[in-house]
Amino acid sequence: MNAFVSWARNTLGCLCVYAVTGAVFLRAFPAPTQDVRRHVVTSLRAIPLYALLPTACDALTRAGLTRAYPGMLDRGVFGYVFFLAAHLALVEAGVYWVHRALHHPRLYWMHQRHHSFKERLTPFAGLAFAPADGLLQAFPYALALLLLPIHAGTHKLLLFSSGTWAAYIHSADSRPSWLLLGPRHHAVHHRTFKHNYGHYTQAMDAICGTLKEKVGGQ
Repeated sequence: MNAFVSWARNTLGCLCVYAVTGAVFLRAFPAPTQDVRRHVVTSLRAIPLYALLPTACDALTRAGLTRAYPGMLDRGVFGYVFFLAAHLALVEAGVYWVHRALHHPRLYWMHQRHHSFKERLTPFAGLAFAPADGLLQAFPYALALLLLPIHAGTHKLLLFSSGTWAAYIHSADSRPSWLLLGPRHHAVHHRTFKHNYGHYTQAMDAICGTLKEKVGGQ
């Protein structure tokens, strides 16, 4: 498969994940139309560039330069589960530190566009980043692919599933979540700018002292 076909397939996959999951969570947690429009325009401009990361991962894997393996059970059930857990832990830590670094005054210019959406988030804001910002926050997935064995198909699924999670945490679901860093936590992040930098779980924020459950009357 040449690079253009891989990029086109990944762009289409990203668009489908974005459209479907955004629509599902927007239906469950409605948001003002004018905000949806802003979030969609920002995201659609960036998605073709986001697709460069999985395309690069595909190319490196085909060249034998990653730790990906083709068969799900090539390393046995235990090996699959163990390395999947290690992969997720590395991604969790990586996303936390990249996200936190993007809040440093010298780097915040890359992340500022996303934080222009403060009070009224919608599921379609999940990919509403400047391209460099989105690529940097997804980079830990590529780094884990280079460092740790993982089933190639599972890696691709995890990378695209992060888009579903991004849509969900930008929804208006205000229910408390246990262990996970859900929409309620992410709403706090958009209000304080200095809490809840993590990816899926509360682990890194709890360890580093940046976890915050709510602000004001939330």
